[in-house]
Amino acid sequence: MKRYEHKYDLYVFEDQNGYLRLAIDKHKTNNKSLQSFNSLLEGYNFLNQLIEKYQLCAKLCYLQKTATKCTAHDNGQCFGVCSGIETVAVYNKRLNNALADLQSLQPSFALVDDGREAEELSCLVVENGRFYGMGYFKDKTYLADGLAPIKNDLSIYQSNSYILNLILNHAAEFPQKLYKL
Repeated sequence: MKRYEHKYDLYVFEDQNGYLRLAIDKHKTNNKSLQSFNSLLEGYNFLNQLIEKYQLCAKLCYLQKTATKCTAHDNGQCFGVCSGIETVAVYNKRLNNALADLQSLQPSFALVDDGREAEELSCLVVENGRFYGMGYFKDKTYLADGLAPIKNDLSIYQSNSYILNLILNHAAEFPQKLYKL
């Protein structure tokens, strides 16, 4: 079976002037991404939505390559961070608000199924849109106290888009096994 991974990711980084920047780039296994996409167009569309909703600068998000201010500055969409009018702190605060909202939309859930033995249950945990880990426990009442007690008994694993896609597809196919956290 061929291993499927998204081709593009949304990354955030701080540039040499202290500005936080968003960028769509090819998937890099060792870099932590905010969101994954199947196509470059899908990534750019998502980034454009963030720019419009949070009034971010398209030039600082690498969607415009002009030598001067971005085109959105003239229509009031950009507050002039690209031309030095807006401060680093103000722009970064707005971008951090966008990142916080993006993070809050990421799912957190446990996927519970049969375990290795009759009286045992298996559990896969996704926290804030990332695969956290998996393990086994005896009964579903264990889930009533939220994520904290479960995390202590899980084996932690590295998240990647392939594993996350498998889990999300299984959760969509078997919603009765899903427990929101």
